[in-house]
Amino acid sequence: MINAWLKIKFAPFYLLSLLPFPFLYMLSDLCYLLIYRVIRYRRAVVRNNLINAFPEKDLKDTIRIERKFYRHFCDLFLESLKLLTISGSELKKHLNIINLEQLNQYADQKRNVVLLTSHLGNWEWFTGVVGMSELDVLAFYKPLRNKYFDELIYLMRSRFGCMLEEWKIAYLRLRKLIDSKRLIATCIVGDQGPRKDTGVYWTTFLNQDTPFMTGAEVIARQTGQKTLFIKVSQPHRGFYDVEFIEINYNEVDSGKWEIIERYARLLEQSILETPHLWLWSHRRWKLKRSR
Repeated sequence: MINAWLKIKFAPFYLLSLLPFPFLYMLSDLCYLLIYRVIRYRRAVVRNNLINAFPEKDLKDTIRIERKFYRHFCDLFLESLKLLTISGSELKKHLNIINLEQLNQYADQKRNVVLLTSHLGNWEWFTGVVGMSELDVLAFYKPLRNKYFDELIYLMRSRFGCMLEEWKIAYLRLRKLIDSKRLIATCIVGDQGPRKDTGVYWTTFLNQDTPFMTGAEVIARQTGQKTLFIKVSQPHRGFYDVEFIEINYNEVDSGKWEIIERYARLLEQSILETPHLWLWSHRRWKLKRSR
């Protein structure tokens, strides 16, 4: 439950979250016109990313994806605010987990798992998996510089019981939880752009030389966890289908970065299927490989 003080502190966002979905999407349509047409938020970044990722598409098709992305981007922001007030039963109607039994199967086997997610669909809603599975969820996250918004995001992501830990010390928290015999699903966003060309795995991704952080694979191997890719699709506006796809890897040979490579291929395929659902506004290819 959100106490009265927090409701006052985050009153504008709390009131927005109370809006029924139809009104929320009417507001999102207005936000789209403002952000895309007037403010032109990061349009140069988005356009450049799309051109580089899909060199075979003509400008007309690129702009079509661009516009659909900005519409989804506005939906994403307002949908995420619903986490402040939405009930668990209502969230389940909008976030359909196709094979939840697979996740619970690992719990029955007393196995911990790594959930490799991405900035595709509505990743903020994935914290609601906590109330749907028999595993506790620990999510790695990077705090925002703005303390007010960092607290807001923390509040939304943890409302359904998801444990959040800053990525710098999250592994230590995970080890303690595992040692205490807690059954944990470790949620890691795998498509974050690394800051330095060290400790990363380079591969071709969306027609570009792309670095991936290797921490998720290191953690999976060191803790012996099963690794699952979270595949997301959107049958209708405001509704998402989630499917867990197991990433198998050779537990003996740790030098090939099998998990990260398989993750990159699964994510790439998901983006090709629904390109507008990915976060094109981040500078994913800012880091260049050292020669």
